[in-house]
Amino acid sequence: MLKIKALFLPVLLCSMMFVGLSLGLADKPVDVPTVQTLALSPTQEVFTVATRNKPLELKSAKDAKPYFDADELKALGEAVDWDRQVVLVFAWRGSGQDKMEASVKETDEGDLVQFRYTAGLSRDLRPHIYTYAVRKGVAWERTRR
Repeated sequence: MLKIKALFLPVLLCSMMFVGLSLGLADKPVDVPTVQTLALSPTQEVFTVATRNKPLELKSAKDAKPYFDADELKALGEAVDWDRQVVLVFAWRGSGQDKMEASVKETDEGDLVQFRYTAGLSRDLRPHIYTYAVRKGVAWERTRR
């Protein structure tokens, strides 16, 4: 009986340690994607600072506050990890067929996010807003198709 009790304590401690380590690993944050499209609608103020060639770069919720209403700001805060991501907002007025697409290219220096602008052929004038979350430290460029 004494031997069983003597073995029980080390087994119990090892089990508790294993469970503790397992829970700790599960709590680690999942890596954020290199780039993700955000379905958000900033206010019209964004057109004064962002273009299709030079986006508005937001690094915190404080930076985003002037360009999003309260509901959109809340949704942005839930979608973005400000410690690990920045938000790029491209905004312009142009052809209704204008498009912007994001893709990731692997280079020797690491990932490169390419934002490809495609000009539309129609003569109508429409507002365009594209919002992306990009992992911090990842290089990006705007290209044209």
